[in-house]
Amino acid sequence: MSKISQPSHRPGIIFVHTNDESQLFHLSLQYLGKLLQDDHPSGHEAMIGKPFRIKSKDKPTLLLDFLAFALQESITEKVLFNKLVIDYLSTQFLDGTLYGKPSNTPLTAIESINYQESDVHQNADKSWDLTLRVD
Repeated sequence: MSKISQPSHRPGIIFVHTNDESQLFHLSLQYLGKLLQDDHPSGHEAMIGKPFRIKSKDKPTLLLDFLAFALQESITEKVLFNKLVIDYLSTQFLDGTLYGKPSNTPLTAIESINYQESDVHQNADKSWDLTLRVD
């Protein structure tokens, strides 16, 4: 079971709960993509694909590195990414392609992630939880 929520009593906090570790990436990107689309609506331009490979020391760092990469690419390439295809996922590697649409509006979403207050951990039942602080 996977779910994503933003408690009304704690604005700026996102909770992701899933039994599938690859869903951490999908759900996180889905939520961030929705935030970006809500803030910066775009037209019906063709989708742009951005292949990538990320290497990190462990799974929590891999997720945070992925989120930082996705947001930085959105800013530098002026693309709103809202789709992720994972080709390979391990404890230290993530290979895939981000898809999105061009946007003329500069993004500042990279500033909305506070890594110090982010948390990713695996529960005893092997499900994964992600908490992101969004300022």
